[in-house]
Amino acid sequence: RTGPVYVELAGRTDISVVPVPEEMRGMTKAAVLRDVERETGTFCFFQGDTNTSSSMLVCGHKAEDRVRAEQLLQDILLRGAAARPKQRRRAAPPPTHE
Repeated sequence: RTGPVYVELAGRTDISVVPVPEEMRGMTKAAVLRDVERETGTFCFFQGDTNTSSSMLVCGHKAEDRVRAEQLLQDILLRGAAARPKQRRRAAPPPTHE
């Protein structure tokens, strides 16, 4: 599947939502999601565009599988955010003395 995916979540009991911190949007690769899916028996994808999405959806019939996937994804996001260097503001150039 290519392109953004949007799922109506109202009334769904088979989907969990994992928030994506702003600094990690667009940083999580599909291969990582596939690994989580294999380990937990769930189906994971981004709600909307993968580069700007503020949430990942974890689909599965068993709540315990979704909870495990959520834990793994949150850990991945936390490790990724910790590993990314903070954007530094450029220092102003020193004043010139004329």
